[in-house]
Amino acid sequence: MSITLYQPIGKTHMAVWILKYLHNGCDYADMQDWYGFENEAAVQQYVEENSILFGSLCPHDVNVELDDGEFVTIPKVGLARCKTETEVVGHIGNIPLTATKYGEIEGLPEYDPRVAYVVSLPVYNAAKQSGRNCSDLYTVGETIRDGSTILGCKGLCQM
Repeated sequence: MSITLYQPIGKTHMAVWILKYLHNGCDYADMQDWYGFENEAAVQQYVEENSILFGSLCPHDVNVELDDGEFVTIPKVGLARCKTETEVVGHIGNIPLTATKYGEIEGLPEYDPRVAYVVSLPVYNAAKQSGRNCSDLYTVGETIRDGSTILGCKGLCQM
């Protein structure tokens, strides 16, 4: 099962189930009866107020494992990249030690509290280095593999 774009976070476990049901063909009227909402508009308002729009700015969709072992797919909605520059800052014997400087970021929307993005670690670091509010940015958690095939990740990271 996958839910695209609208992905609740934090306090709203019930919104997760509502969205799963909606994804599987139920409608707001079903949710009204099952959860005791006053009307269909109240269900929709609950989901909108307790959800956040999630999208991937990586070159691919991101599959995230939920607490119950199911996966949710955060779809690619764009592509954010940043320029990097690596310089040698020292040596240990003849092994060079390097530091990476992050440059201009391309494709990263302005901060919006109702939208969150999964981005690459370089993009996250560049945004943080630039002083941007990064509370809307996440990177992938621990990678889940089947041999050499990446299936998804265990959660998201925010630093």
